[in-house]
Formats: sequence, C-alpha cells, structure tokens
Amino acid sequence: METIEIRLFGPMLVRRADGSVVQQAEWRTSKTMDLLRLLALNAGQAVTISSLLDKLWPEVEAERGRASLRTAASQLRKILRTDNLERRPGSMILHRAWVDTHAYSALMVDADRARRAGEHAETVLLVRQAESLYVDDIEVHDTAGDWLEAVHREWRERRLELLLDAADAAAAVRWARDSLDFASQAFRIDPHSEHAGRAMMRALAGLGEMEKALSVYDRLRHDLAEHFGVDPSPQTRALHLQLLTGTVQKSHAVGVIGHADAVDSLVAALSRVRRSAEGCGLVWLCGEAGSGRESVVEAASRQLGLSMRNMNREPVWMPRQPLDSSRVFSGPVADVVVMPSTEHLPSHALSVLVTLVRRQQVTLVVPLVQPVASAPGILGSEAGIAIEAVEVPALSDDDLASLARAVLQGEPAEDLVLRLRNLSSGLAGVASSLLRNWLEEGRIVWTADGLDLRVADDEQGSPPAGVLRRSLPLLRAEELDVLCMVAVADVQISRRDVNALMTAWYPGWNRDTTEVLGRLVERDLLRLTPEGFRLQQRASRRELLDWLRPWVRQKLHRLVAETLVLDPASRVQHWMAAGRYQLACDAGAGSLAQACMADDRPAALALLEVLRTLPPKMQPLSVNQPLGMYLDNVQRELQRTAPGGPSPEPVDTESHDRGTGQVTERQSRV
Repeated sequence: METIEIRLFGPMLVRRADGSVVQQAEWRTSKTMDLLRLLALNAGQAVTISSLLDKLWPEVEAERGRASLRTAASQLRKILRTDNLERRPGSMILHRAWVDTHAYSALMVDADRARRAGEHAETVLLVRQAESLYVDDIEVHDTAGDWLEAVHREWRERRLELLLDAADAAAAVRWARDSLDFASQAFRIDPHSEHAGRAMMRALAGLGEMEKALSVYDRLRHDLAEHFGVDPSPQTRALHLQLLTGTVQKSHAVGVIGHADAVDSLVAALSRVRRSAEGCGLVWLCGEAGSGRESVVEAASRQLGLSMRNMNREPVWMPRQPLDSSRVFSGPVADVVVMPSTEHLPSHALSVLVTLVRRQQVTLVVPLVQPVASAPGILGSEAGIAIEAVEVPALSDDDLASLARAVLQGEPAEDLVLRLRNLSSGLAGVASSLLRNWLEEGRIVWTADGLDLRVADDEQGSPPAGVLRRSLPLLRAEELDVLCMVAVADVQISRRDVNALMTAWYPGWNRDTTEVLGRLVERDLLRLTPEGFRLQQRASRRELLDWLRPWVRQKLHRLVAETLVLDPASRVQHWMAAGRYQLACDAGAGSLAQACMADDRPAALALLEVLRTLPPKMQPLSVNQPLGMYLDNVQRELQRTAPGGPSPEPVDTESHDRGTGQVTERQSRV
C-alpha cells in the first residue's frame, strides 16, 4: 500500500503501508497515540505546533514540550516504518494516510447533497455506508486532555444529525423499519431529541404499532418536563394529535363504492325484464374481469328484494348441445341467476341460455368481458325474450380513494391512490384484493400525508447486521482480515483458499489459518458447511464491504479473481469490482467461447448478463443481441476459425493465465 490506514472510530486501528497492523504493545506512550490522532483528524492539513503543545503538553514549559513533541514524532515514524510526517515552519502535516473520519465526512457531504435534492433512497444508502465506518464512538482515555472529549462529543453530534436525516429519508420512501432503526439509534444518543422522538413515533405508527408510538410521546414529554421544565414543541404535539385522531374512519360498504350508477342501471334493467311479457329475460353485464360485477348484482338484488344465485361460486351444468323439448333439464332456482363469467360465448351457449330463461322463468345475468355497445347484438332480435345490457366501468380516482379509505380504515395518501390506479387499472375487485393483500403483508404504513405503501426493502435499504460494531473490539487483526476476505469472496471458501488469499495478501505468510477460522466460528461470525466457510449472516456482507477501505476492497476482489476456483461469471464480476475492466472483458470473452463450444447455454447466458454491465465500448462483440442469435454467431465463427478452416486475421490481444487459464488468440477474438 502507498498509504497508511488509520481507524479512529471504535478501537484505534493503524495499518502500515506494508499491510501490517500496529499492535498495542508497540505504542510506547499514550502521547504518541494522541499525536497520531490529532494529525489524523486533520490529515493533509497543517497543524500548528502551538496547538499540538496546548493539547498534548498543556502544563509543560514550551521548550520542554517541543522536545517531547520531537520525541513522539520520532517514535511515530519508527512505528509507521515510513516517513508520513512532514515538518514545516511552525506546523506539522500527516500525509499519505487514509482516515475513516475523513471518509465519513465525505459521505456526510454526499448524503446532505442527496437529501437536499430529494433523492431519499440515495440518502439512506449513503448513511448506511457511513454507519459501517462509524463502528463506535472515538475512545476517550484518562491520560488525554479535554480536547479528546470535545472531539468525542463533536462526532457524536454529527452522527446524530446524519441519523436523523436518514430516518426522515427512509420515512419518505416508506421504509418504516429502516426509519425506526435510524431513529432508535439517534434516540439512544440523545433521549431528549424531539426530532428523534418524532421520527420514532412516525416509524412505529407506520408499522401499525400505535400504542408504542404513543408511549414514545409520553416518555419524551415526561423527560422534557423533568429535566428542562418545558412541554413538547408544537410540531411534536401536532404529530401526537395526528396519531390520536387522524387514522380511523367509519367503514363503508366496500363492494358498491364507485358503482352507484351501475347499480341503478342494473336495478332499472332487472325491473324492465321482470315487467316484460315473459316476466323473465337475459341481462348482459359488461365489464373487465375484476371490475366488481358480482358486487353490483348483489347490491341490485338486495335493493329489489330478489333472491340471487351466483353460479361463479358453485358448480354449474352447461350442456354441449342446444336443448330441445324432449330432454329433461333442471336448472338453478332463484329470481336472479348469475352465470359464470366468460370472454367468448360458444355458439351453442346462446340457445342454452334462452332455454334456461324460458323453462325456469328466471332472469339470467351473464358477466361478459365485452363492450356494452356490442352486447345486445349477441342474440339479435330473434331471441324472443327481453334483453338488457348494463356496463360496470372502471373506478375514478375519487372512487379508488373511497375504496382505499373503507378497506384500510384510514385516509390514503395520494401516492397510494396513484399506485393503486396503476396496478388495478381502476378495477374495483382487483383494487380491493390488492389493498387487503397489502394489509396482510404489513406493507401499509402511516405517514403525515396519510396511509401509504411501504416500498419493499432491498439490500440497500435493509438495516446492517451490526457485526463490526459488536465484534470489532474482540477481533485480532488477522481475524478481521479473514472475515473481510470471506465477505469479498461471497462463496463457500475452504481453509486452503483462505491460506492462499492470506499468502497473496501478506508475502511471506507461512501460518495456518485453522485457528483463526475456528475463533471466527466460535464467535458466530462464520459458519462451517460441507462446502466450506461462509458468513453466518448474509446481511452482514454489505456492512463489511462498506467498512473496507475502497483500495483494499478492490485489491481483495483482484486476489479472489486470481486465486480462487470460481464459475466464469463470478470471476468476471470480481475483475469488474477490482476495476480491471479489460481483464473482465478478456476473461469473459474467453469463457464465453468455451461455453459456446461446450454448448453450455446456462453458463453462456450468465456470462452474457455480466458482460452486458460493462461499458458499451468494452463489451466483446454485440452482447446485447438475443442469446440464441449470439450463440449461433459465435458457433459459426468458431467453425470458421477451427483447425483446417480459414485462418483468422491477426489480433493484438493480451493473454493471461491466472484464474481462467490461458486465453488463446482465437478465443479472445470471438
């Protein structure tokens, strides 16, 4: 490594440029550690000698303090084994150093920019990455002065501000659990923060935990009164009032919401049919499947006091041939009979329906997925019975909002109504089923704008497992390295693979990692399976990758691609993660040619999907064409350049034999 790595959050960790970690016993005095802390907090910037003396040796004479500073700087150079300290007139600078506090500050700036731009999901992602760096507060020891306690408080306050921004951003994209996770951490940092309390109340209410949300308000109100003698702010009291009064409303009859006109039309149609000469007839009920046609029939029948039988909910006999007077037939008995819904009526079904109407003296309602304009012409004027047609249209946005209000027992947000419109196309039955499914799945959340749909949590949105925050103080340097290697590899890894990676990482490494792997298994960080070792919690991988210094993460990806036995698609992904795009292109092209020659279509498809993520100018051939066409073109090219066939044109390409084997000129050309 060209630079040293300094971790100030949690237990102080210093990694030299050669990759070795400074052990605790190597620090001769605490003043040497404090000097490195002060310089690291201002890495790349000049720190005046007077400020160093005031913080490290405040009660010592100036000349004696300067001598102590020279001694501590000399010890620091010996410990780091490189001269990273630059002495300037009246100041000192630490250069060629990566410091976690600086990386955290950069993520804070990016998160604030995303928050101001309204990019809420990006804000959550950036704060998650920052949280992976902030494994714990900066440690304060007895020998340090007040300056270290001030630094400790400053970073706690900056983290509190970042967590609150993340809680608000997660609430904006309906990630209620993530918002609760951020808000809870912020509330632990400052139990008197009304902003954190409000974020917790919103998140708990969004998850349906109204009692817990109200208890947070009671706790906050009691603490403010006891410690400061004040009441909660108007914003907090307004949120409390919303929780008490703004969620529950009176239920309505869900089935007929938005279909009042259709019910009235069907009531009029049934009345005309029953007043006809036969006293019975046929009604075409036109509307899309899921539009609520059956609910309309039920409402109209109740309004007229007619008995109804729904053949969509019970077996029905429909003869294949037209009925005649010589055959005995027993049909359903009721004033109104709803026949099975259909898109296309077979030719014989028309005469069957007419016979049923006449013999049973019933009114048949036939749900059709067909425009109402063409419904009366289905039977024509030769049927000899009364015919009516009624249409059940899609719901308007206002009707959808009323339906959502009745099903959810609360006021829906505009975004929920819009999403419901897009998914249901305004069909009442489909919309009602969607709403009930969202309730059962726990995806309906409370927000200040009304009830809304929680976005499904993905890997970026889900909370971290907290592995580093819990285990970092207990891990040795080699254990931390092995844990990160397993996380980067993302496959079942054997003990031999770990030894190979450690040897590649530390030249001259000659120790067995059996004991290290055993300790990681005992601490419940790794799991031993018949195929090898893997992370105990898959969710902790993202946290470990975000904690790694970017350059180290890229180097580990490169070592994994060079060292381990992987499937071709995974190897290409590791080359890409290492920033070696040309190697990823070459390895992918060679492996794709081999998969085509072996007619291994699954492997070829996996490679194509990975290669399509490369920049367009770096993609081998045209990988965006369909798989079948691509494989046919590749196979024809292989046959053309096979031994005995035409010689391929000379191609200047880079061959490599690490990980994927020798890439020949012919394979690279393909």
